[in-house]
Amino acid sequence: MALVKLHEIDKPDWFEGMSPEQAKFYEDMGYGALCKMHGKIVGLYQFIYTVGIVVGMDESGYEYRFCYEDVDAALSALVGWIISGEEEPSGYIKRKPEAHT
Repeated sequence: MALVKLHEIDKPDWFEGMSPEQAKFYEDMGYGALCKMHGKIVGLYQFIYTVGIVVGMDESGYEYRFCYEDVDAALSALVGWIISGEEEPSGYIKRKPEAHT
């Protein structure tokens, strides 16, 4: 399943602040479902065995990630996180690194 490219659809309010050029830059690096949470760029990324919600993305990578079994679980968790506004998404297998500040 291909990762969602949100810059190609109408953006809800939580997507404000990211230009189409920024979104394309991250999508070219393999990230999808890009948005902003708590002031940080967030997206999905397909790793070898899991799909991660990666947080704090910039040109050099990301700060930390939440790992899920597959893209459906990760996307569902991302949407739930956006709706809840909680500190972190739910249902992840592992957070890497385990602690963040």
